[in-house]
Amino acid sequence: MARQTEFRFDHGDKVKDRISGLVGIVGTRADHLFGCNRYWVEPQELKDGKPVEGRWFDEDAIEIVEAGVIKAKRYRVYEEEPQAVQPLRRAGGPADQPSSSTRQTSR
Repeated sequence: MARQTEFRFDHGDKVKDRISGLVGIVGTRADHLFGCNRYWVEPQELKDGKPVEGRWFDEDAIEIVEAGVIKAKRYRVYEEEPQAVQPLRRAGGPADQPSSSTRQTSR
């Protein structure tokens, strides 16, 4: 039975790395095979006019600065009826050749 991963931080939370001091927004969360939750943190600062590169951090290495700074977009999931699979047609075969737009005349 698959376990339900519980994350300490949510998407859009502002967090701080305890070691480097990097502060940023949680953009991605990942649970790993041996139980270590990790977070991709995107800094909001610029360096030389360009965004600073985000980094992965272990859950225990970061702390919350402010919850819900950016609201995560939630998409509605629709369940659809399975549809019959249509075979793919290959282009370029004799049946798929477009008719010529020029007339051929016989001499």
